[in-house]
Amino acid sequence: MLRRVERLQALVARGEPALVENTDERDVVERCLSIISEASRRLPEDFKAQNTDIDWRGMADLGNVLRHIYDRVSRTELLRILREELEPLRKAVLQLLVEKNS
Repeated sequence: MLRRVERLQALVARGEPALVENTDERDVVERCLSIISEASRRLPEDFKAQNTDIDWRGMADLGNVLRHIYDRVSRTELLRILREELEPLRKAVLQLLVEKNS
């Protein structure tokens, strides 16, 4: 999960518009988000309860949207996720890893 978040952040740093306008780049974005979505389902419930600033239900649902109604995923929504949701998620996952390894 962390690798996918950081990969997306690196892509965002190169330039957001290309990520959702270029078909190849958008495919990478959507695949990374699908993996993040699936991984979020496997996180401990107590961890999710401690990180209420993250929309865990929405994150889990995103995977279903990307798999089943992919033709309705808007450019605007993808950009919003990339801009607003990656960094809080990265911080939370890093904290989980620190706690797990202590």
